[in-house]
Amino acid sequence: FVETLPVNILVDCAIEIPVAPTLTAVDNCSVANVVYDEVKIDGNCSGNYQLQRTWTASDSCGNETVHTQVITVSDTTAPVFVESLPEGVVNATCETIPDAVTLTASDTCGTATVEYTETKVDGDCSSKHDLIRVWTATDDCGNQNTFKQTIHVSCLPEIFNAISPNGDGINDTFKIGGIDCYPNNNLRIYNRYGVLVYEKERYDNVTDPFAGFSDGRATVKRGDKLPTGTYFYTLEYNDD
Repeated sequence: FVETLPVNILVDCAIEIPVAPTLTAVDNCSVANVVYDEVKIDGNCSGNYQLQRTWTASDSCGNETVHTQVITVSDTTAPVFVESLPEGVVNATCETIPDAVTLTASDTCGTATVEYTETKVDGDCSSKHDLIRVWTATDDCGNQNTFKQTIHVSCLPEIFNAISPNGDGINDTFKIGGIDCYPNNNLRIYNRYGVLVYEKERYDNVTDPFAGFSDGRATVKRGDKLPTGTYFYTLEYNDD
């Protein structure tokens, strides 16, 4: 062969495969001809395979010199997300949880798909939890790129605005859903004249909850059941 012979190489993608060079040959006794051949050997995915390139130089008497170059294509590069990624950590209430964005991905060696999952992880109290969102981009050869978003959700207290303290075990006390997540609180209940009839710090629905009995000094006798009617409350709490 006249020219420098190509050596075996390893590339990541098909776009990195060099063009096969044209080789020529000389022979001391006659003209030499060069025949080129290329064979593809498939691997375990579309981005993994081998190219076997063979140049065969022969003279008029059938003497041959053969050179083989092996190009190994091995896709090891993960795909990349196309769109801007959302914030990795978000604090939200139940009403302000952001919608999950739609992400796509591109791959230099082929195509890529994106799988989305969302998992709820309970917190240490009833109205707080985390949402774990994961986007996983996968190419044809299984290379992956993952993005995770964690949303810390803190739901505001849910207040039930009616009680019927008749001893039947249903709505007998004033219930504030999720108040266990906000122990630093103060509850005050007033009658329609603005007179305080009940007050409690660190209200928890369990310890001496309001059950329609007077707790004030300027109303009916302390400990007596209050008359049926409309009452008003203020709830102050600290969301830590």
